[in-house]
Amino acid sequence: MPELSAINFFPEEWTNKVRCPICHSRYVEIQRFNAQPDQIHCPNCGVSFQIETKGNHIKFLETPINFYEGMKNRWVTRNEVEEAVKNNRNRNQDGKLQERAAKPVNAKPNPARAEAVRRARSLVQLKNNEDAIRAALKSSSSLSASEIEEIIKDAFSVYETQQKLQTRRVLIYSFAFILILIVFFIVLNVLF
Repeated sequence: MPELSAINFFPEEWTNKVRCPICHSRYVEIQRFNAQPDQIHCPNCGVSFQIETKGNHIKFLETPINFYEGMKNRWVTRNEVEEAVKNNRNRNQDGKLQERAAKPVNAKPNPARAEAVRRARSLVQLKNNEDAIRAALKSSSSLSASEIEEIIKDAFSVYETQQKLQTRRVLIYSFAFILILIVFFIVLNVLF
């Protein structure tokens, strides 16, 4: 795997959009450190993590007691996290696995889910509303209602982030263009 890097700064509004990957709590906090990337902390379960710049991986820096230790301090995908959480739930209070066997943490990604994510994101780009996207995903995939809701939330969040970035770019280019025009007219006035 190529070297991954963490997002350095999380905007404050992310606390309203990010859910804890372990307990799915919507109340998370951003922790800021000098000369280190920001971390997201869940006070509910005690997990702290960083998000990779492309958003495909996360790195747990603090995990709950009895959580799968192999997940700590390495980049993992959402599928790996979901499997680890599922495996952790299959343990009884003594820490022993129950009768049914759990899938390994390094399970292969779910292609149906990946396709649903791509489809939801493209439907959001086409300005479809949540109900239309929900209906399209229900008819074309075998995902649960909670997975569909998570995919829809993710799609709108990605779209909103892209729109903010696009607006920022337009403002920067507009400012640069106006600045160039001002400098051009100043130079013309000085020369003539």
